[in-house]
Amino acid sequence: MKEFLCTFAYDIPHFADFLVKAKNEKHARKIIESALANGKFCRVVGDAYENEENHRVFVSGPATQDDDYIVSMKQLIKESHGEKTLPRRPKHH
Repeated sequence: MKEFLCTFAYDIPHFADFLVKAKNEKHARKIIESALANGKFCRVVGDAYENEENHRVFVSGPATQDDDYIVSMKQLIKESHGEKTLPRRPKHH
C-alpha cells in the first residue's frame, strides 16, 4: 500500500495534515470520508464539533519523502482524543 497526504479542515486557519495508507487515491478518500462521517475528527484541531457541516477532508496526493514528519491519521485521531502515541513532529506549511 502507498501513503497519501491528506488534510482535515473546518475553517481556513483550522486544519491538520496526516498520512493514510491505501491502495490508491480513491481508496484513501474513502477511508478519510468514512472517518469524517463517523465523527473521528471532532477534536483534531480544537473543539470543532459545534459546526460539523463545515468539516472537510481531502487527499492532496501521494506522500513524498518531505512528508515523513507528518503523523498518520490513526495517530492524529488518538492524540486529539487525549491518547498520546508518538511525539508530534513539527509541521511547516
